[in-house]
Amino acid sequence: MQEEFIIGDQSKRETKFDKFSIRAVFWPEDMNLKNALIIASPWSLPPDIKERANIIKTFYFKTTAPAFYVIAL
Repeated sequence: MQEEFIIGDQSKRETKFDKFSIRAVFWPEDMNLKNALIIASPWSLPPDIKERANIIKTFYFKTTAPAFYVIAL
């Protein structure tokens, strides 16, 4: 097992590796993070996210529907 691997807050289903956190997005709290990138599916974010957030990259499914957004905070 990697030394940097840490099981984080299980109420958030969090896994940590070094400075990275892999967990469910909770936008009301996460939108206040500083110097962070959030990679999330459109269905895990508010519907008006495109107007409210700094989306720096969008990954698409083959169907051309958005699969993931990369949001800079």
